[in-house]
Parts: sequence; C-alpha cells; structure tokens
Amino acid sequence: MTTTILDFLPYEIHLKVIDHLKDPDDLISYLTTIPLLYPHMASYIRIITYSEKKVQFDATNIPKDCFVTGDQLCDHKALDRVFDEFKGVVILDCTTTFFTFLDISVVLKKIQQVIQKSPRSLTLKVNIRAPKAGVSFTPTYITNAKLLLTYLMEVPIDKITHFSIPLNHKISVDGADSVLDLLDNTPTADVDDVKELIVERHLIKRGILDISDHPKLESLKIVGVRSRFRFHDGFILPETLKIDRSGINFRPTTQMCQNLKYLDVNHRWTPKSLEDFDEDDFRRNDNNIDTLGGFDAPKLKEVSLTFLGHGINAVNNIRAPSLEKLFVRQLGLMAFNLGNIDAPNLESLYVKASTLACEGIDVFPSLKRFFISAGSIDNHLHNIYRNREARRYYFLENSVVGEIENGQHHLLDGLNMKNLKSLFLKGFPRWSEYPTSALFPRLKKLKIVYDQTLGTFPKLNAPELEVLVIQGCANLRNLDNLAENYPKLKYLRLEEVEKTIHFKDWFKKDLEFLSIDAASLKFSRCLFPKLQRLRIYSTGSRGQPPKDVQIFDFKDIIAPRLTDLALICPYWKFGGKFSDIFESMYYQFLKSYLIKVQNLVTGSWPEGLDMISIENSEKIGYRYRC
Repeated sequence: MTTTILDFLPYEIHLKVIDHLKDPDDLISYLTTIPLLYPHMASYIRIITYSEKKVQFDATNIPKDCFVTGDQLCDHKALDRVFDEFKGVVILDCTTTFFTFLDISVVLKKIQQVIQKSPRSLTLKVNIRAPKAGVSFTPTYITNAKLLLTYLMEVPIDKITHFSIPLNHKISVDGADSVLDLLDNTPTADVDDVKELIVERHLIKRGILDISDHPKLESLKIVGVRSRFRFHDGFILPETLKIDRSGINFRPTTQMCQNLKYLDVNHRWTPKSLEDFDEDDFRRNDNNIDTLGGFDAPKLKEVSLTFLGHGINAVNNIRAPSLEKLFVRQLGLMAFNLGNIDAPNLESLYVKASTLACEGIDVFPSLKRFFISAGSIDNHLHNIYRNREARRYYFLENSVVGEIENGQHHLLDGLNMKNLKSLFLKGFPRWSEYPTSALFPRLKKLKIVYDQTLGTFPKLNAPELEVLVIQGCANLRNLDNLAENYPKLKYLRLEEVEKTIHFKDWFKKDLEFLSIDAASLKFSRCLFPKLQRLRIYSTGSRGQPPKDVQIFDFKDIIAPRLTDLALICPYWKFGGKFSDIFESMYYQFLKSYLIKVQNLVTGSWPEGLDMISIENSEKIGYRYRC
C-alpha cells in the first residue's frame, strides 16, 4: 500500500475529516485507506444491509462488527445490543431488490429512540441503490419506500447527512415537500450550499423543474424522467449535467450552457423497463428533441451520449472552444448525423452508430485520437464518395491514433494523415479497397483484423511503418507489396491465415520479430540481418493437414542474430540434420528454441542451449521468450 501524507496526520484530525464526509462511498474509502483508522471503524460505523456481500463498498477491510444484517434485523434484542451504547454513523445501504426484505420500520424506530435518548449519538446516511438491471418499482418496494420516507420525516433533519433513493411518480407521502430537503443531502438550514442534486420525476411540477433555491449547485442528475419539462426562467446549468434513463425533454440554449463543463446522457431504456410507465406516455414523451445543437458552450469539456432505441440522432451547430472529448454511442438502428461542430481543442472523438453521416465539420486541429464504427454510410455520402475531391472526413487529418470498425476504411481515402502514428482497421472494406490514395508519412503501427476478403496485402503509402499485425484474415496469400515496401519494418505478426504464404526473396534489414501462423508456408532466399525472434506455426487449415507437406530447410532463412526460435509445424518434414542449425554460422547466437516437426534426425546438441530432448518425433526447448 502506498504511503501518503494522510498516514502522518494526527488521529484527531482524521476524526474531524470523517465527521464531514457525507457520501458513504467517500467515508468508507477514507476509513479503509488509512491503517490508523482500522480500529476506529468497529466502534464508529454501523452498516445496515441485507448481506455484507451485497454492499457497494469493498468489504475486505471492513470489520464484521460494522455490519448489521439478516438475523440481527429480525431480532429486537440484537438491535438493542447494537445501538443502545453506539455513537457514530449509521449507513443504510442496499439495492431496491433487497430493500423489500428489510424491516425498515423496526430499524428506524430504534434509531429514533437512540437519537431521542442521546441527540448527539449518531448520524444517518441512507443509500438505496438501483440494481444493474435498473430500478424495479414493485408494490412491496413502493410500500417500503413510503414507510422509509414517513419515518425519516420524524428523524431530525440535521441527523440525515446523506439521502439517496430511486423514486417514481407512484411514491408519494404526506408532506412530500420535505423529500426535496432529504435529496439535498444536507440540513434544510444550508440548502444554499447544496452542490449536487438528484432530480426524479416527482420533483417536476406542472412541467417545470425549479431548483432556484440552490445557487451553488455544481452537479445535476436527472433520473428516470420521461415527461416533457422545462427549467424555470433564467436557469443556468451547473458544471455537470447527467441525464440517466431519461429523454432529453428540454432544449439547451447558449444562456443555459454558459457554465456547463460535463454533459453525460445515458438513454438506454428497453421494453422490460416500461412496466411501471404508461406505454402511451412513453411513446409520446420519450424524447422531445432529436437534435442536440444550436447553442454555444464556452466551458464545455466533455460530452458523452449513449442511446438505445429512440434518442438524439444528430449533433451539430455547436460552438465549444474548450471541448476535449466527444463520445457518441448509438446502439439502435437510427442514422446519426455529426456536423458543423466548432471545437478547436477537441482531442478525442468516439462515434459508433448503425448509419453515420458527417457533413460540414471544420478541422479539429488538436485531435489526438478517433474511433469510428458504422454499419453503413448515408446514401447521400455514398454518391459523394465517388468524387474524390469531396473529402468529408478531412477533420481526422491531425489525429495521432485512429481506429475504424465495420470496414469503413474508405473514410481515410484521399486524406493526408500527417500526424497518424497508430491505425487499427477492423472488418472488410464496404465500398472499396483499402485507403491506398491516403498519405501516412508518420505511421508506425498498423493492425488489420477480421477481413475475410483480404487476399493481397494493400500497398499503403506508409514509408515509416515499423509494426504490422494481421489477424483473422483467413484468405491472405499474397505479400508482394509487403516484401517490396516498408523498408523500416521491425515487427511482423500474421495470425489465423488459412492459405499458403510464400516468402520469396525477402530482405528486411531492420526486421527484429517475425511471427507467422498459417496453414502452409514456403520460404526461399530470405535474409533478415537483425532478426532476433522467429515464430512459425503451421497446423493446417482448420486442423487439417496441408495438401503438400513442406520440406523446411534453415538454409532458406538467413538470420545471423537469431536468439529465440519456435517452430510448431507437425506436418512438415525437415531437410537434413537438425544439428546443422548449430553448426551454421547463421545461428551462432541462438539461445532457446521450441521445435515440433516430422522426421528429425538427432545430432549433437551444443552445451548451454535451453532445450529438452525428446525422441525423434519432437524436440522441445523450454523457456521460450518470444
């Protein structure tokens, strides 16, 4: 465990710090991080939960005495022993699923008695969480939630330092205005200092969300709100806005977004999630707008949009000079349009959609990384693509790292990727071959995976290429372009090739690592002056022996600096004595090997070479380090 300055603070200062930590996560993290406080936990913390294995905290370093679970909750005498002399923090933590199994009335009555007996004895933190599958508003849960709210309203508000519970429009009690005080996570006397607020459907009245009582708000989270609403007049969004399982039912404006820094929208409702909402209401009010745009956000740094089904299908007409990260994930079948975004400081762009269209985007001078995945491109752009002068994706030209999925490799055609150093291409090209007309003057690393149509390696304009990985391209057979170009190649790995590959007249003066996994291989006159690690795998096509059994001779590969060798070719035959390898001047630096071929003729083995000698069928060297 790393030692920090916190480990050297006096014990008294730690006690003052933990007294001011309101969020249960922060409190538990603080107590479990500092060894000095371990003994203090057992006397200071009580966690009421269904099971200690179901809490959201890491229970490894939490003493068992801190937990109040199962049998104790059903035993009044056990509760008396736990709380009668207790002074500290009580945390009620569980998901909505297990919330229905807790006897809330008994627990809260006991807490009320303790507070009445000794007002300074304890504080309460309520943390009811939605399970990963989403909130389940069962009748039992609604009944228990009403009981919880009813009893909490009888607890002095200054004793509740944290309150979080998934609610919906079906959960309401007399005096429900006090629920807002609980959601503020702070005593009502200090509502002006509230920095984080969770808004749910019951807090929106007559279509208006009024949070003007919280001028210092830094974070606003809107949870499970489907009905259309608007903010009160003159409202300005805080620095962080999170919209979770809700439609965007208001239209952002420049005035509203003047302080906004982080926008996170997660709209992933599925049919199973609609059981507690009116279906007609869902269809009518799912999303009030389909385009996010038409505003300036001078402080906006990050935008994250995730949609499944209905959601925003366009982001455009946005001026965000401070924007650094744009993440869009459209999981449905809707088309997505990205266009006219003024973001000179954008560094990371991630877009995944079934259909993608990009138009009118200015250059991103600071772009460092991009990821684009689309099943298809808009038909309008398909026609434009045929005109090579219309370079709709020139905004990618400044990026350093790029990744393209679903075979949309043509997006780079005709571009000058002057800063690109790493490129990952996945899937077979949809409209054309690889971007052979693009320029990659600084490209160092290229990875191509799962292109079943790739038979001939393309001739890309990448003179500085050093690392090449080709994986899952079963029909690859022609590497002539690779042999004739890329003089600075240092690392080459071919995997899952089901055809015969012929290495003929290869000369790569800088190649240091070569790994080949193919159904069948042929070598002739190959010179690799700097090659150190050689791995050759040939197990046949889909486990079947090749039609022509290869006769392998090490004289076909000259690699004077080779130190590590792996040759796993059970169907090959070896030409000559295997000991010729060690007698040859070409392999005087060989240190370890793993060999599996047919018809080996045993010779004399050099001393000090890492290997295990098995009978004629196999010779296996251990401690292979490639």
